[in-house]
Amino acid sequence: FKATGSCAMYLSCKCYATNAYFGNVGLPEPSDQDNWRWACGNDGGDKYDLCFKTSEVQSGQTYLDNFGDEVDPNKPKCPV
Repeated sequence: FKATGSCAMYLSCKCYATNAYFGNVGLPEPSDQDNWRWACGNDGGDKYDLCFKTSEVQSGQTYLDNFGDEVDPNKPKCPV
């Protein structure tokens, strides 16, 4: 909801995420190795990957928004 709560963020943000967990030499491995960070673009570098598939699915002609949700192009969530 944080990224889709406003139309400005919804229309301009394309989610990229990375796991920022890095092990430390000489310290035991922690049990929690999920330390995820996200960004609204690929400016974070090579370690950031696209969060959601955002292309048209040819078989069903389903359109997906930047967050992987199905949308109807004739009834946009945030009209321009």
